[in-house]
Amino acid sequence: MQFRRRWNAWALAAVLLASVAAFAAPVSPDEAATKFKTVKGDDAVKLREDILANAPPKTAIADRERYVGEIGRAFIDQKLFFGENVEGGNVEGPLNAAITISQLQAVGADKCLNAMLSSPNAAIRYWGAKGLIDIASSIKKVGGGKAMTAALHSALSKEPSHLVKKQILGAIVALDDVESMIGALQSIATQMQSTFPDQDNLQVIITALSGSGADAKYSLASLAKQALSPSQKAQVAQAVANIASFAVQQEQAKAVDDRPPNYHGCVTRLFNASADFVNTLTGKTVAILIKKDDLDKGDLDATAMLVDMAFGSPGRDKSGKLQEMVPGVKAPPAITPPAIPTTNPQ
Repeated sequence: MQFRRRWNAWALAAVLLASVAAFAAPVSPDEAATKFKTVKGDDAVKLREDILANAPPKTAIADRERYVGEIGRAFIDQKLFFGENVEGGNVEGPLNAAITISQLQAVGADKCLNAMLSSPNAAIRYWGAKGLIDIASSIKKVGGGKAMTAALHSALSKEPSHLVKKQILGAIVALDDVESMIGALQSIATQMQSTFPDQDNLQVIITALSGSGADAKYSLASLAKQALSPSQKAQVAQAVANIASFAVQQEQAKAVDDRPPNYHGCVTRLFNASADFVNTLTGKTVAILIKKDDLDKGDLDATAMLVDMAFGSPGRDKSGKLQEMVPGVKAPPAITPPAIPTTNPQ
């Protein structure tokens, strides 16, 4: 009996020791930031996994938020996602740090994730936007949506990578805020006025205007069905008109031999997405959609004519049907030359 009691005591001690080992102390934020500057390969992955495994649990909300906030501040203070840390240096460490702060999924990460959107490294920007998707609803509840929205709009207006752009749109949609979604359309238009969009970027914009099903989480199409104020309705209509017009203008400004193969098919699909959007927005037929069988056969001049009739002639202040139906909407302006192709750094 005594032997059994001793065995039980030893077994209990072993269980307790195993429990302590399972809940190791969280990795020091400053130590983590310093290590991520130099670690590579499996060591970088292990450091990420250690931080994720040993961070305070989600049930300990205050402790977890405090810890994640400290991690984010340490990453920012050491400029982990900028300068020599990602330009010509060891990108593996900073990239694993980006994945770490994104996957911690805590409101305390917001400032760091916002800052990551300005990194020169596309993969880091991607994880910044992806992390914001996961915390958007919580950010809105605690009143942090304004700073997040400003960061997302700024990033969207100049983001060259279609992969990152899609995640940025996902974060904006996840905020579920009308003004933020209107600003997203305006940011897309701002970039298109001065930048030639490649086919991948055009597809992201098409999804933003018409996405449904699995793509709904990256789509602003719900704006067309919402009860908007007259001012909001005019802003949305203007942004969509500009997007459709800028797509055609950018193609016109590009020498025929320099246009990517089958590029016009993307432009006609964007026109249809824009037309369908404003038709839904106004409840009237602003534009007639191009037939599905003709999307890849379209003539640029014919498409330009359809755009001008529906959305107004660029730079000439000549109204189209949209200007007649929605007060406050002007004809789209001319694009800002030169048209510079976007690239997708990955």
